[in-house]
Amino acid sequence: MMNKKVALSFLLGGGLTVVILQGWPALSERVHEKLSFFATAVKNHDQVGAVAPFSQETGKTIMQESLAHVSAARSLKRRQTLRVLEIGPGMGGVSEMIVSFLEQQHPRYKLDLVEIDRDFATLLKEKFKSNKRIKVYCKDFLDFRARGRYDLVISTLPLNSCTFSAQLVGDIFDKLRACLRADGVFTFVEYVGARHFSRAYYRLKLSDEEYELLQGKAELLAQIIKHNAVSKRVVPLNVPPTWVYTCTFGSTKKPLK
Repeated sequence: MMNKKVALSFLLGGGLTVVILQGWPALSERVHEKLSFFATAVKNHDQVGAVAPFSQETGKTIMQESLAHVSAARSLKRRQTLRVLEIGPGMGGVSEMIVSFLEQQHPRYKLDLVEIDRDFATLLKEKFKSNKRIKVYCKDFLDFRARGRYDLVISTLPLNSCTFSAQLVGDIFDKLRACLRADGVFTFVEYVGARHFSRAYYRLKLSDEEYELLQGKAELLAQIIKHNAVSKRVVPLNVPPTWVYTCTFGSTKKPLK
């Protein structure tokens, strides 16, 4: 098996880079994390649809938008407990940003992480083992039984991935709605241009029937955004660049411009 030094050298073009990275532990750790994510994504490609871990900037945008709308909906005070659920946290990059924001703005919080991949779930349990406010569940989200409803649900699932059918996406949003308080907020991400790229790319590779199903998923996501999104922000500092949609199932939603 390739050790860390050889892997970094292979990725970045020489032993000198490895030495340099060892001088910057934080940078070395981030590169190693991306390598680990890629290895797990290849190994479990039927479960991991993302092409890379989401950036800290994505996590920051998610929390800025989400907490603004949660606070507006519920007039939350710092002393109140905020219940948060993240679906598909992967290696926990966005989760760390969630925790950072919650510690500062809502220190009385409970965060549940639901991750289907066993390797990622093991890593998450190790990463957050000292934080008693966080629980990690190694489960398919559709099999997850929530204990009470959440104020905020965050999904970093790559719903545009070919691993997600239109039926599955619909089931995920139905379950998400069932987990959320009536005045709760949910946030999900989508790679910029993903729906258009998928339609163009797969038009040449799929049968007419399969392509119709793909179209159905794109239309479903478009309808969810149209009827439920209260904010839409682009994060260019992500690979690939990402849209962050903050949504509500409430009846007071104003259409996006």
